[in-house]
Amino acid sequence: MWKLAAAVSLLAAALIYWAGLNGPLVFDDAQNLAALNDWLAGRTTWLAAVFGNSSGMLGRSVSMASLVANIAVLGPTTWSLKLGNLLIHLVNGLLVFALLSSLARQGLWGATEGRAARWAVWLGGTAWLLHPLLASTVLYVIQRMAMLSTLFVLLAMLAYLHGRAQLHTRPVLARVCLLVLVPAFTILGTLAKENGIVAPALCALLELTVFRPRRGQRMAWQARTFISLALALPALIALGLTIAQAPVVVSGYANRPFTLIERLLTECRVLWDYLGAFLAPSSAHLGLYHDDYAISRSLTKPPATLAAILGWLFVLIAAWRLRRTIPGVTLGIGMFLIGHSLESTIFPLLIYFEHRNYLPSIGLTIALLSLVIFTIHATPTRLARLPAIATASGCLLIGALALTTFAQAHVWSSNELLLRQALKNHPNSRWLRVDLIQAAMSRQPPAVDEALLHADYLLAMNDPMARKFGAIERLMVHCASGRPAEPEMVGVVFDGPGSVIEPDLLLALDNLSDGIVARPCSGLTASQMADGLVRMLDRSPLDPGTLGVWRLRYRAANLYAAAGQIDQAIEQGKLAISAGNAQPQVMIFVAGLLLERGDKEAATHVLDQAAAMLKPGEVQGAHLVAELRARIRASTK
Repeated sequence: MWKLAAAVSLLAAALIYWAGLNGPLVFDDAQNLAALNDWLAGRTTWLAAVFGNSSGMLGRSVSMASLVANIAVLGPTTWSLKLGNLLIHLVNGLLVFALLSSLARQGLWGATEGRAARWAVWLGGTAWLLHPLLASTVLYVIQRMAMLSTLFVLLAMLAYLHGRAQLHTRPVLARVCLLVLVPAFTILGTLAKENGIVAPALCALLELTVFRPRRGQRMAWQARTFISLALALPALIALGLTIAQAPVVVSGYANRPFTLIERLLTECRVLWDYLGAFLAPSSAHLGLYHDDYAISRSLTKPPATLAAILGWLFVLIAAWRLRRTIPGVTLGIGMFLIGHSLESTIFPLLIYFEHRNYLPSIGLTIALLSLVIFTIHATPTRLARLPAIATASGCLLIGALALTTFAQAHVWSSNELLLRQALKNHPNSRWLRVDLIQAAMSRQPPAVDEALLHADYLLAMNDPMARKFGAIERLMVHCASGRPAEPEMVGVVFDGPGSVIEPDLLLALDNLSDGIVARPCSGLTASQMADGLVRMLDRSPLDPGTLGVWRLRYRAANLYAAAGQIDQAIEQGKLAISAGNAQPQVMIFVAGLLLERGDKEAATHVLDQAAAMLKPGEVQGAHLVAELRARIRASTK
């Protein structure tokens, strides 16, 4: 019967999410899907789309392959990509049901059997499947990466549970599960998104909680070794990398408005807010725009920082002490924290994103379910109605979660609704104000005055970076509407002390440049903007190889070229190349300029560099290199 109930839950989830499939692309969707557009346009092959992604350390080829397959089967529409996400979520829901069922069979909840166990499995699986905190993962196309990573982590955990349970009765099958399937699923999960690397640690957590020896017995040395290697060793490696200030950890902080220590302090608060959003989801907690989250500058700024740290220390101690009496709490809390161990610790990622809870929220579900079951078991006989009360409460909970998720899916069905909800709950979000400006300017006719109001809001904020964004957006609105650029806004953008070049700032400057080239602007020509970028970069304390620096050098070169200042364009292009991290497109562009100047020898040298860096399948790049080489040969005849 519970399997039929689970099928009903899956159908309900599909219906609840259906309206959200009509929604827009958001944030970095377009950036990550650009490789697919290049493939569809014939500029690259499908292999380049799969293996050419640069959003993670390992390329996330499994996720990109799923997107290619999605388009091949369902077509290249946003709706079809979101439908693919929904199908993956439903598969993950099945795996969560299977995980809970396997945990129940292994006695995680003690004597819970039969109807009670099936009820617990259905309640936990359905609560996770329908939880509104997951809506921003399911309906955010590129977060398929997080969903696929979770899929393979769940498969690894299920393989471990099955193999470990069969270790003494069917040793060959057990070895296949433990030594073949678990590593294979870990690799696939990591190639979907780097979070998949936590699968062995979660399997070690299963060993520690589910397969713990009885009181008075010693744990087998193999189990102790596995737990040490999968849990303790990664933590020691991360600590060592941090203390040694390894570039893989610290280099990215050059372009962040916070330090490593500030991020660690802040994430202690963030984890509590994630927990709050899971326990009491509402529109105030949910959504995309959390860039207004206050950074913890010290233990007491804000004061909640120290309380958050002490709170997690208490939770860790309590979870450890409960490992025998309520092992599900230990497993769930451990799964939540391990699930956040990559994105909420030392790496220089942005502070707050809901999609980071997709895997960890399974741990919270297990922990809460374990507390409920323990409470029912510990209830005195005079409170025999408590199981019935728990059943009714569970049904009410599922109903509330379903309604909230349905409302969130409706919000996600339209860009206007997404922006309206965010403006109500996060008026100080820089990302939101920029998106509101873009939405206002995309209307017919453009709502210029409304767009300028949002730009002025940014200019009035205390954050210097927000003011810089306000100035950029005001310049863009003026230029797009045929008004002259305001000199004071030009000064805010390009002058003043050197600062970090966050990815958002890089994108905003790219958009401003494109707008100026497409429609000349009085007071800010292509040449003037290039001069401003050069002034800003010459003052920057950042390493020349930093992404923002060489990319803006390349942007300045394009602007100078558009203005007919070829010598300046070549100079900035060469500076971008000399940084050592520039892409082949920069070299191809500079080679074209050098050929235009008649320096065939230098152009040939740069083209050779570009050709050596082209990846297999970059059809357009190879074509441009061949075209320039043909021009060089023709000019020497």
